[in-house]
Amino acid sequence: MATLDKSQVTVVTVTYGHRQDYLKPVIQSILNQGVSSIVLVANGVSWDIESWVRPFGLLIHLVVLPQNRGSAGGFAVGIQAATQLPPPLIWLLDDDNQPCEGSLDKLLKAYAQLTDRHSQQGLAVFGFRKKWYNDRTDFQRVILPERPSSFLGFHIWDIPDKIRNRMPWKKKIQTSLPNYLDQPIKMKYVPYGGLLFHRDLLASIGLPREDFVLYVDDTEFTYRITRQGGGIYWITDAEIEDLDFADRSAIDGNQFFKRLHLEDGRRLYYTTRNNAYFNTYDLKNNVWIYFLNQKIYLLILWILALRYRHMDQYRLMHRAIQDGLKKNMGISPDYPLP
Repeated sequence: MATLDKSQVTVVTVTYGHRQDYLKPVIQSILNQGVSSIVLVANGVSWDIESWVRPFGLLIHLVVLPQNRGSAGGFAVGIQAATQLPPPLIWLLDDDNQPCEGSLDKLLKAYAQLTDRHSQQGLAVFGFRKKWYNDRTDFQRVILPERPSSFLGFHIWDIPDKIRNRMPWKKKIQTSLPNYLDQPIKMKYVPYGGLLFHRDLLASIGLPREDFVLYVDDTEFTYRITRQGGGIYWITDAEIEDLDFADRSAIDGNQFFKRLHLEDGRRLYYTTRNNAYFNTYDLKNNVWIYFLNQKIYLLILWILALRYRHMDQYRLMHRAIQDGLKKNMGISPDYPLP
């Protein structure tokens, strides 16, 4: 088993806009973990971040992007910069991901143990974002990814279970986490925030795709690990606190109502477009089932949009889906980044 220590870790985090109130305690918590370097990407920030990082000296390597390039562009630049530094391990954290005490030690221990199963070219470990996965429903949603050939989380084979779950006699789902969370859990794909890997992994999977801009870019990036036979493992005792928990609102799975009621056009467009692309060109394994799921999904969406008078959101989603299917990626002129 390999021996790893915190001096071998560079943290990469990306911030934007006016998020200094989240970033500052996160950076302090990262330094308390004992890492040797931090790559901080200022992704179109609007405050004097250069003056703020100056007292940290060489501990923080600041990369300033004059315009916001989205999470995909920010992490691509940050990861590339981290590969130029001596530490071989890279730990990705969002600017509101505050690692709890000892979380890095636990990730490193798990990573070292898992090198018996995978080479460092095909291994990553992932911290436990406890506010996001705080009950059995969330846990099942995370570890049971959508079926191959699904469309925006919809699959006809899931309909019977969804009907049963809505029956009045259905037993209420308990809100405690499963009792086997003390073991590494193999994942299909995960977000950026909490992911730790060796830089040699990038030789096989590359950097995040900047044309995804934001949303689903982390899914596409990490899915490359498992698609090529590697392993991503969820280390559930390596806890990370999400400070900006309100950002959880929104578009999840195949919940038609949440999508149709979402008023943030930018988020709705990029999430829908990128999911459509990912479902079509990465997860599809049966053309006919995929085509059927797509048509049924759009029919249900259209019916609900008519019923609840959300045709504007329907038209936006339909356009985003078509852009994803046609590979019209990159920053949309109609939805520039702030």
